[in-house]
Amino acid sequence: MSKEKDDTNSEVEGKLTDIPGIGPGIAVKLEAAGIYDLMGLAVMSPPALSEIAGIGEAVARKAIQAARGVMKLGFTDGMELSRARLLSVMVLLEAGNALVKILLYVILMIPACMLSR
Repeated sequence: MSKEKDDTNSEVEGKLTDIPGIGPGIAVKLEAAGIYDLMGLAVMSPPALSEIAGIGEAVARKAIQAARGVMKLGFTDGMELSRARLLSVMVLLEAGNALVKILLYVILMIPACMLSR
């Protein structure tokens, strides 16, 4: 979280009130808690933002994701990570299935080759 307000940096990256769900009243509460810019918002957890700003966790989560999107920090939420992990597992399983099929083919064909000699 930022400790001092940096007007030049916040103008370049945007204001807290540019984020959906963060109005002037919530921005005042955030600034009172030491959150002056989008980076401060982007690194918060939804429960912390919810408690400080007096908003629901779903709204807090959306606001944090929006701030992270504006900042282009490359954060990945749990759902995105789960999807990527599932896709990786599916690719590995497909590769594993292909390898098993090849091995079974080789194992089953070796005795036939040996018998034909």
